[in-house]
Amino acid sequence: MAYPFVPARREIFKKTFLCEVVLDLSFSPVYDDSKFTGGMASYLSGYFEKNIDSSKISEAVSLYSDDKHLRLSFKRDEASVSIKYPDYKNFNQLLQWLPYLTGYAVAIGVEGKVKARITKFNELKFRFNGDDTLNIVNAMHTVFSNNLLSGLEIDPYAVRWEKEKDFEDEATVSAIHLTFGYKKETVEDKTGSVVLKSYVTKDGYDVVADFEKDLRCLNDLLDGAFQWCVNDSILNNMRQE
Repeated sequence: MAYPFVPARREIFKKTFLCEVVLDLSFSPVYDDSKFTGGMASYLSGYFEKNIDSSKISEAVSLYSDDKHLRLSFKRDEASVSIKYPDYKNFNQLLQWLPYLTGYAVAIGVEGKVKARITKFNELKFRFNGDDTLNIVNAMHTVFSNNLLSGLEIDPYAVRWEKEKDFEDEATVSAIHLTFGYKKETVEDKTGSVVLKSYVTKDGYDVVADFEKDLRCLNDLLDGAFQWCVNDSILNNMRQE
């Protein structure tokens, strides 16, 4: 099968409803406690000059920037970096942390291939007036294209309504998952959000190899999926000041 969308042309939007972007590498769990805790302690000391007693390391360690917009997370089977808006500007910001993720995998003795995943969380706040059920349906159709909503019956009475779509692409040996819908924040204030979570995955990377270029291609595909999901009127609005 092939994706129904093409890689997006790279552009920086003036406005966005992107909330957070995550790059993570997953791998077979390292069950050997000495390798895991010892490797973790050595890694944190070498990369971040943080001296942590290996006996105090349990299952995961997370590091945050002062404003909490940047997070690094390290587990037995995963290493990830996430950046929240408005700090996130472009994909290069995530890629600069890739050596830290692969370095961690090497430090704890990961064996076999790793899977890469890029995830993007989008959320557009809205306020409904009058008949909230009608406004929720209108909000969904205003934001999302018929590519997503064709043939679907939106339930405007639910507190949260979500649907999922999955795609695979033989040419890139990758897969893209979409979760979209809405959620009501407060019934009293009549506020809610239209949400779109999308991620692309690809397996089979060698942790010591250079696969940055391939991740850039995957990110372009994910952005292409976003533009396929969203109406042109929304995209045009995002391009304006």
